Amino acid sequence: MSTRTDIDPGAGNVSTLELFFDLVFVFTVTQVTQVIDLHPDPAGIAQAILILAILFWMYGGFAWLTNAMGTDGTLQRLIVLTGMAALFVCSQAIPQAFGEAGIVLGIGFLVLTLVHLAGFLWLQGPREDVSIRFVAPVNLTGALMVLAAGWVTGAGDWILFGGAALLFASSHLRPSGHRLAVRPGNFAERHGLMIIIVLGESIISVALAAQSQDLDLPLITGGLLGVAAIAAMWWAYFVGDDDLAAKHFAAASGEQQSWMARIGYDISHLLMIIGIIGVAAGIRLDLGHLSSPAPVVSAWLVGGGVAVYLSATGLFRWALQVGPAWVRLIAAAGCLGTVPVGVGLGTAQQLGAVAAITVVAIAAGHRRRGTMAGTPGRPRGVVP
Repeated sequence: MSTRTDIDPGAGNVSTLELFFDLVFVFTVTQVTQVIDLHPDPAGIAQAILILAILFWMYGGFAWLTNAMGTDGTLQRLIVLTGMAALFVCSQAIPQAFGEAGIVLGIGFLVLTLVHLAGFLWLQGPREDVSIRFVAPVNLTGALMVLAAGWVTGAGDWILFGGAALLFASSHLRPSGHRLAVRPGNFAERHGLMIIIVLGESIISVALAAQSQDLDLPLITGGLLGVAAIAAMWWAYFVGDDDLAAKHFAAASGEQQSWMARIGYDISHLLMIIGIIGVAAGIRLDLGHLSSPAPVVSAWLVGGGVAVYLSATGLFRWALQVGPAWVRLIAAAGCLGTVPVGVGLGTAQQLGAVAAITVVAIAAGHRRRGTMAGTPGRPRGVVP
């Protein structure tokens, strides 16, 4: 057993192994979208959110772990690769997690949790020891709840999955004195790369689903409007906000930095991913009829997905002291207001509407900073 002391705390580059792990998590996102494809109703959407929240908790746990221990040594690499294998098994079970594959998901998640715990035990530094004494009981309890869910059905599934998700979420709201110090550059870059990867995956998943459709003008037009909406979502995060947030994150004190990491990066990025999945699922459900009145669930997924994403970027801006959240929240409400557009006209028209609303919100929020031109500035009242 040894303590890692040779990692530069200011190092920011995400390693290729960390990116490799992230690509496995993208498979998780694809499988969660599949849950909505199979069950396009409120219950199916709720299942997808619960499964994603639980698995994102451990994805985030590995982001904290690799941030602390690095990935340069053989043992570190084996820990991460073993965790990847467990996450892959969990992801394979996602479409039937509330059914016959629940046991597989539970076993995989328990292994994932134990590997994560082993990584922190290997670190064995004073800060890591304090952190793992808090995190281990939470993680193990949650993992046992997920495992138990594999042996029950119906209400038992909902209680156990929901309880695990609430347990994980509540731990983020506790005092942060037990938390690890992070390398802010690596942490911020890792979360930003995850968002760009998931945005790209959403385009790929829609494009692959469209292969079964006739390539006609309505499909091409609808697809381009979908790309426009997703591009606007990219713009809402990456043109200025991410860089300024990373600077404020690096300059923050340990206590404040831990809070920024938990709220501004972990929670807000989970919500962003939920929003992206919602948009992709909404488009996929209506492929072949994008210019005709959309099913209600599809319209709510598109409008609600962008609304959740914009609200999450508002939370990110507020937590990282980038700027006010109210513009994004107003835009989110506007996106919810596009549901009648989808139901009455079509998904293509609704995608155009949410893209326009998002761009207007970005322009309004960045007007004083000049970031529409790609030059980060500093909002009034924010101290870097």
